Amino acid sequence: MAPTTPAGAPDSGGPGDRSPALSAGERAEYELLRRQASVRHRRARVAGSSVLLLLTLLLAPLAVVAAWARDTVSDTDRYVATVAPLASAPAVQDALTDRLTTGWWHRWT
Repeated sequence: MAPTTPAGAPDSGGPGDRSPALSAGERAEYELLRRQASVRHRRARVAGSSVLLLLTLLLAPLAVVAAWARDTVSDTDRYVATVAPLASAPAVQDALTDRLTTGWWHRWT
């Protein structure tokens, strides 16, 4: 299949492209534009990485607390070993019953 652009066309970029080298003024303008683009991209990268670092610093402690809470709440063996024997003691049951029946009504009346 034949190429759609002629060999001497400016946009061909192929081996038939015989455009002359850049002049000194064009080369200086090219370098200036390239430096400006580099600075703009560098600023965007610095801003983006700063935002991501800030999010990391804010969310990391929350993730640690959430993981600890999940492990603590979902540990049923610990509840059975510590709270269940305490709740089955008659003295604790009597104190809890008194607190719920008398303390509740005295607080709201």
